[in-house]
Amino acid sequence: MVPLSMLTEPLVAATAVLGQTQPPTGPTSPTAGLEWHVRLAINFVVTFVVSLIVAGIVYGISPGFTEDGVREVRDDPVGTFVTGLIANVVIIIAMVLLAITVIGLLVVIPSIFVLFFLGVAGNAVGVIALGAALTATGSGVGDASKSILVGALTLSVVGAIPVVGGIFTFLVHTAGFGYVVDYLLERRRERKNGGTTSSEPPSTGV
Repeated sequence: MVPLSMLTEPLVAATAVLGQTQPPTGPTSPTAGLEWHVRLAINFVVTFVVSLIVAGIVYGISPGFTEDGVREVRDDPVGTFVTGLIANVVIIIAMVLLAITVIGLLVVIPSIFVLFFLGVAGNAVGVIALGAALTATGSGVGDASKSILVGALTLSVVGAIPVVGGIFTFLVHTAGFGYVVDYLLERRRERKNGGTTSSEPPSTGV
C-alpha cells in the first residue's frame, strides 16, 4: 500500500508470470546484468525523479492538505507511522478476505485504484516532511520547493543503501500515509457530527 513499490508489485509479478510463457532470451531484470554501482545509480535516479515529480504534483494540487500533513508528520512522526502501519495491516487483511469471494473482487478491484492515489498522496507528504525537517524551522513546510528537493534527494540517497534504504523508505512513506488516514477519519467525524447537529430539533429558548 505505502510505499509505491508495494502498490506496483502485483503488476510486476503479473508481468513476470506472463513473461514465462516465452523462452527466456536475456536477463530477467533490465538491471540484472549490470554492475552493482550501475544498479545503484539507476535506483537513485529513478527514486529521485519519481519522488520529486509526485511530491511536486501533490503539493501543487493541494498545498493546504500537504502543508497540514507535513506539520502533523513533523509534530508526531511516531503517531502517524503507527497509524499508517495499522492501516496497512487492516487493508491487507480486508483485501485478502474480500478477494475470497467473487462479489468481494468487485470491491477489491476499484479499491486498488483508490488506495494507489491515497498512497501517492502519503508518499508526497512523507517526502516533503522529510525535506522540511532538514531545512525548515518550526513545524511547517518552510520553502516548499527546497523541502521537496531536499526530501526527494535524501530519500534517494538513503534509499539506495541496501536493506537500510528499504527500511528508511518504508518509515517515511508509512508516516505520510498515516496522515492521509487521519485526514480521512477526521473528515468522516466532521461529516458525522455535522449531520447529527443538523438533525437535532431547534431550541425553543424556554
